[in-house]
Amino acid sequence: MKSIRIVAGGASLLLSALLFAQAPNPYNGNWTISLDAPGAKGLDGKLVIDGEGGTWDVRYMSKRNPCAGKEAPVVVRKATAEELTFDIDFGKVLSGCGVVSYAVRPAADGSLQGQSLDGQRQLMLKREQ
Repeated sequence: MKSIRIVAGGASLLLSALLFAQAPNPYNGNWTISLDAPGAKGLDGKLVIDGEGGTWDVRYMSKRNPCAGKEAPVVVRKATAEELTFDIDFGKVLSGCGVVSYAVRPAADGSLQGQSLDGQRQLMLKREQ
């Protein structure tokens, strides 16, 4: 009888931990992208965040980079009140393309601002209403 109580108590604690770990991502929703990349300033597009994933869509053509301008899946790595980090996996769209990672932080005006982890791209996100 005592072992049943221990198992039931442990299961209850595990369930509580799982429910707590699944707190909603504070950045869920649609965001307008403003991006400055090497050789391309003032690009715009749309980022959709939904939990641990989403989509990135900045449409532009580049003769030097066939991976650019493709809608691609996003993987959210971190979503806290202080920071959002995510990867854009262009390799899932076009063979041979890589992953671009970003880290952004909330700004006073409500936008998210930051850069790619390689420091080559500046990013600003504004939540769509």
